[in-house]
Amino acid sequence: MGIGGVAIDAAGNAYIAGFTSNPGTTFPTLNGYQTTYAGDPLDAFVIKIRPSGTGASDLSYGTFLGGAGLDQALAISVGAMPATAYVTGTTQSTNFPTNGTNAGVQSTLKGTAKGSANAFFSAIAQDATTGMTSLLYSTYLGGTRSDSGLSVAVVAPNALYIAGKTTSWDFPWLNNLQPFTGNEDAFVAKFDPTASGPASLIYATPLEGTAPPGGTAVTD
Repeated sequence: MGIGGVAIDAAGNAYIAGFTSNPGTTFPTLNGYQTTYAGDPLDAFVIKIRPSGTGASDLSYGTFLGGAGLDQALAISVGAMPATAYVTGTTQSTNFPTNGTNAGVQSTLKGTAKGSANAFFSAIAQDATTGMTSLLYSTYLGGTRSDSGLSVAVVAPNALYIAGKTTSWDFPWLNNLQPFTGNEDAFVAKFDPTASGPASLIYATPLEGTAPPGGTAVTD
């Protein structure tokens, strides 16, 4: 198990995103929209913990987030109350969950060669009455090589920013301020997860310089 990120909402609830190889019944999937481990070797997960300090009853929800391949949640942020958790990371699953209420901009995994992966961006909401979680929005984000989402920031429900790194020249660039220029570029993407399909991606741009003669350009 690994922890990719932690976020705190206005009420003091803690949201933990990460990845696990635990397929058994011991993983806490209370109120989860995905209660079954789907992956090998890893599924991403999101857990919400209340701040009351009363033990096991502090678990508000826990859910897997993944498909049949490797999935890792590497960053998480939360919006205003009632809080929605926004998660990004990397996936090699051809069946990563993209069946959100609003359709994602990219519904299929582009990187299918061995070792390749796509970034993903998902929004998870919790019903204030039942406590059950649902997938509001979820999408792949990547090209034919390797892509990872490493950070997510919330400005408003219709303005989310994802930052990460990519080696894919055919990443879904949109309204970009520069072209893909290196062996590995940073990227920034802006989403509106309240919209569906192509309208949900506002822009996606690489951020990198060009390599000197005889050198390579790599983003760490």
